[in-house]
Order: sequence, then C-alpha cells, then structure tokens
Amino acid sequence: MILYIVLIYAILMYTIPKIIKSPTNIEFVDNVVLYTNTNQQFIVSSSLLVALAAFITSKYLIECNGN
Repeated sequence: MILYIVLIYAILMYTIPKIIKSPTNIEFVDNVVLYTNTNQQFIVSSSLLVALAAFITSKYLIECNGN
C-alpha cells in the first residue's frame, strides 16, 4: 500500500508540470504547479517523507482500531 502511495506521488510530481505549463490564473493550481516544479529535484527525499507519513498513519490507525 505504501509503495503505491509513493509511486503515485512520484508520478504526480513528475507529470503535473509537464501537463500544466502555462499559468491558469487559478491561484491553487498555479501554486501546486510551482510547488512541483521546485521539488522535482527532491523527488526521492520527498517520496521517502511521504512513505514515512503513510507508514506512521497506517500504524496509528491499526492501533486505534485494535486490529
């Protein structure tokens, strides 16, 4: 499950700037594109951070549910 999350994150970080190249005048979309453009060189480290967050969240949810 965590591997899928990391793969989706890495794919989105790589493809969003390729798909949306010109400003859209929608502040949220433009900020996401700017974020992905600036973080493309840090895909590995940010993917590890996403994986860690997903792992901790899943462990927390398992503990809360008692499974």
